[in-house]
Amino acid sequence: MAITQLFSGRFNNFFSFLKDHFHIGNGLSFFIFDRIIFIGQTSSGNLLALIRTIFCILFVSVLINGCRKDDNPKVPDFIRVPIPLLTLDPTSDIRIPGVKPESFEAKFTIDLYFKNGEQPKQLDLVVVKNHDATNAKTVLANISSWPIAYTVTGQQLIDLFGEPIVPGDVFEFSANVTTQSGFKFFAFPQSGGTAFSPGIFNMPGSSPVLTFAAPCVFDINLYKGDFIVDRDDWGDYQEGESITITVIDNTHLSFKYKADDAVPIIMEIDPLTNAVTIDSQLYGSYSGDDYFAESIPGEESSVDPCTSSISVNIHHITSVGMFDGVIVMKRK
Repeated sequence: MAITQLFSGRFNNFFSFLKDHFHIGNGLSFFIFDRIIFIGQTSSGNLLALIRTIFCILFVSVLINGCRKDDNPKVPDFIRVPIPLLTLDPTSDIRIPGVKPESFEAKFTIDLYFKNGEQPKQLDLVVVKNHDATNAKTVLANISSWPIAYTVTGQQLIDLFGEPIVPGDVFEFSANVTTQSGFKFFAFPQSGGTAFSPGIFNMPGSSPVLTFAAPCVFDINLYKGDFIVDRDDWGDYQEGESITITVIDNTHLSFKYKADDAVPIIMEIDPLTNAVTIDSQLYGSYSGDDYFAESIPGEESSVDPCTSSISVNIHHITSVGMFDGVIVMKRK
């Protein structure tokens, strides 16, 4: 019996069979039916081949149709979280003095990076000491209008955390965000670090976190010799691998990536702010393409004299594109 005769007058039953047993919709059912008719007309009576083909089509159809929106009704929508913007006042102190740290006074404003974007229900200004998010303190709660100015002194920080400020202490300010739907976004998750990706820090004028430190005295001689790579987003070095840093003069250091014909990357250190700057420079090639590096200003481009570590957020530039990545080197 020809396959066209077999299904003649039974197309609706065929649809029902596929929907009831395989959860396949009308459109896909029609496609399967059409393929069966075509195969039946060209199979020259080879029933075994026809049966195998039908089962293959059904199997693939079930796989294609197996994941449906209705099967996952609880998949959440994406949540748009406004990005806080903390801007330092030109008259503000930028570092906590080693002598009389209580005299420190920081001034800044709290605002939103996207002024006309998604608006939060409220912001809460918070501060953490020495990266300890488990002891975050709220210093200005229920902010419902912005921008708003804020001032904090060294004495207030001493009173807030209940202990004196010593060299090496670091205070980070940011804002927890509560969305209109009531979702709360914590600036300093207890898992560590900040909740902001490097891409947010790299946006022009972005500053979701402000950091104030009572730094140790910078000594260039502590940065000479073999260091350990703690992080390399670029991927030339593995965590724990050795890297050599060379002292050029009182404010300049250098290191090399594992590029072909590698040229030392020269870093300029500002002893007053501990900032690290790399002016655009060629540092080598990969697969024949020249690569250039320049630093991205911010918290991830700095030295920490207390631990003799150095971190640089590098903008890699080549003919095939541009890539950003942080490298962190710590003294052995």
